Amino acid sequence: MSNSENASKRNWGKLLLEICFLLVLALYPMRHLDMGGDLWDIGYNYGNYKYHQLGRIGEMWYFSTYLAGVVGHFLTQLPFGDVYIGLNLYTGVFVSLLAIIGYLFFTRTLKVSPILAFAGEMAAISMCWCPTALLYNYLTYLLFTGCVIFLYHGLTKKKKVFLFLAGACLGTNVFVRFSNLPEMGMILAVWCHSIWNGKEEAKEEGSKEAKAGWFGKAMGDLAGKTVWCLIGYLVAFLLIFGWISFLYGAKKYVNGISQLFAMTEVATDYKPTSMIAGLIWPYKEGLFWVIRLAFFAFAASLIRVAAGFLPRVLKEESREKGRKIFDFIGQTGVIVVILLMFAWMFWQREEQPNFTSFFYTSYDPIYWPGTLFLMLAMGIGLIETFRPGNGKENRFLGLATFLLVLITSIGSNNGIYPSMNHLFLPAPYVLWKLGEFTMWSLKKAINRSKEKSELCLSLVPACAAVWAFVFACGMQFFMFGRYFVFCEGTGMQQKAYEVLGNRVLEGVQMGEERAAYIGNLVDYVNGHNLAGQEVILHGNVPALAFYLEMPPAFHSWNDLDSFSLDVMKQTVEQLEIAIDGKRRGKPVVIAATAYAEYGPIAPGDEETPVALEDPKWQLIQEFMGKYGYERKFMNAYFTVWEATK
Repeated sequence: MSNSENASKRNWGKLLLEICFLLVLALYPMRHLDMGGDLWDIGYNYGNYKYHQLGRIGEMWYFSTYLAGVVGHFLTQLPFGDVYIGLNLYTGVFVSLLAIIGYLFFTRTLKVSPILAFAGEMAAISMCWCPTALLYNYLTYLLFTGCVIFLYHGLTKKKKVFLFLAGACLGTNVFVRFSNLPEMGMILAVWCHSIWNGKEEAKEEGSKEAKAGWFGKAMGDLAGKTVWCLIGYLVAFLLIFGWISFLYGAKKYVNGISQLFAMTEVATDYKPTSMIAGLIWPYKEGLFWVIRLAFFAFAASLIRVAAGFLPRVLKEESREKGRKIFDFIGQTGVIVVILLMFAWMFWQREEQPNFTSFFYTSYDPIYWPGTLFLMLAMGIGLIETFRPGNGKENRFLGLATFLLVLITSIGSNNGIYPSMNHLFLPAPYVLWKLGEFTMWSLKKAINRSKEKSELCLSLVPACAAVWAFVFACGMQFFMFGRYFVFCEGTGMQQKAYEVLGNRVLEGVQMGEERAAYIGNLVDYVNGHNLAGQEVILHGNVPALAFYLEMPPAFHSWNDLDSFSLDVMKQTVEQLEIAIDGKRRGKPVVIAATAYAEYGPIAPGDEETPVALEDPKWQLIQEFMGKYGYERKFMNAYFTVWEATK
């Protein structure tokens, strides 16, 4: 067989492998399409997409996540876009896009091994604990990832259009989620690249004039690149802001965003101090594990050095045979240390904290592995940024990775979990750089003379220990991704039952008890033709608006601290004015059964108990009392009131 035929077969093999990888990355995010029944975030967001109206969502959340809502509403207009499984499919496409874009960037642009890039993207998908229903997260990740890739192309190919597009991504992202403003910090990587570029060019030119004037030239380059990024940012920002102002008026937008800042008075977890503490604490506590894992890596290297040194104390005639024996002992010792490290990581103990667990329907298996993996990504990023002799492109990627991990979690009340959810660039980057360092260490160890190898600390065993740690993380990430299905802040325990008679939840698997109590409510709603009527929900059951196809009379999750009591009072007053003016009907009220004894409070009623610890429910009690509501249905989880006047 000729060389050309062999090359052709290899090319076909690579193409087939890549097609398989891309198919897996496209389909793997859809593995949990038919699992759910969550009463919080998933149905709440799907309901907001279906009933995407300012009066139903409220100014603050409507405008602070405007583009996410617009895209979500568009998805509901697609075939099967108004049912649970259909929306899971459509929103899952954004995860597929993130993984595919990341894979192609690493394999095509950076020439990284397809296997490493694929493994990294699979880990990233597996770590997506956040439901795909939260488009304000996944659109954020998509545009932020696009920004980094455009910046890389703009800086390496020196094409201003890419810098413009990078800025446009971040300008657009402000309207996906207003708290994306800190993403502007990515400009730091552009500035550093200009400085590195100026130094490299001056060094290559070699003249005294070039060396003396490199800083001024670098500042000019920096200013030019910044301007192009800023133009892209402002064009995108002003176009979208202008469109919103045209539709609703600039005043409404500004008022909605101002409510976002004011909510920290009651939603304390959104205060800057709370969010910063949520970012710092996990990394601080993670040092506990870093120190101990570093000990294992050092021990593995020390054993290898000792195995290389000990033959020197033998007699010369026994030295060669002793070297072979101690070499075997050294290799075995490294393996034993790594196995001990594994045992220590997975050892379940009561008195000390556990590094991980096997309870994959919770966050426990990935919290500390995820935290340390983020620390590893940022650490490698900083090393690459400041490593002497490193090229400006590699320095940029290192700093961009560090900033990506750090910035992603800023503006969230979920600590560093958002960064764990956004590993589509950091995960392949870690594997790529570890692979490079390992190959460099191996070559250095192979080319070192025997005399030196006996006395020098080898980095190969340390690399093996780090790879073992990464493998343990990958195993936990994959198992977590395989079994974890988000449900009310944690994972579902059972997934074998369905709700019958409900079009939205048809085919959705959930636990037996959940299917039963939602099914009871569905039967009542169907039997009394309540679908299509407006509903007031309370008791952390916002998803019912979407499941029951009952548009919310106002914000469907009014329990949230971010929906202030003052705003709710104004909203209820506006609803009453509309009802009195015959412009709207009286909505059905559905609440958690914990509120069943706190029924309507009519004027002068002193017998009905008042929910003193929940002033928002008191408003609803008084509203129901004013319009003559009566309790019509109750099971162990839900209670329904309807107006009888």
